[in-house]
Amino acid sequence: MYYQLAIENKVINDYELINIYEKLSDICRYTMKITDDANDSLMAIKYGELDLQSLLLHYSANDIKVRCCLDNLADIYKSISDYDAAFRNYNRSLEIYLTQGTQIDFQLIYGIVATIIHFYIHYKHDYDSGLKYGLIRHEHTLKYDALCPQDDTDAKKGKKHAIADI
Repeated sequence: MYYQLAIENKVINDYELINIYEKLSDICRYTMKITDDANDSLMAIKYGELDLQSLLLHYSANDIKVRCCLDNLADIYKSISDYDAAFRNYNRSLEIYLTQGTQIDFQLIYGIVATIIHFYIHYKHDYDSGLKYGLIRHEHTLKYDALCPQDDTDAKKGKKHAIADI
């Protein structure tokens, strides 16, 4: 692969290296989905971890690029049933989401929190911790689905339904 040659020959700067690690992790992750080859999973993890290490050297630990890398790593670990590693990465990603203030994407938070709750209940059998994350999901659902005066009738019904489901 051309990316691996660039790494071996060290003809790139640090930011290009971050980009290459991200691309290699993505390639291995997508190949892993197609072939179910364990080697692709290991390579996706290897390059994902290298990408994360490089990102942390050059970006803030709360940067959106770090969060995206953590999400991807968590998905890889989840796909190979390494739930502890997946949980650690999802949890770190959630912490970054929650520190982003007004830039919060409630749908993504909801998905991550739902996954963490699933881990606690089905794999760790820790219902108290699952409840803690359920409260986080509840809090963000209430914020996201708060009624606004400019909502039309369908939007109001949808928001009320979402709040009633929690």
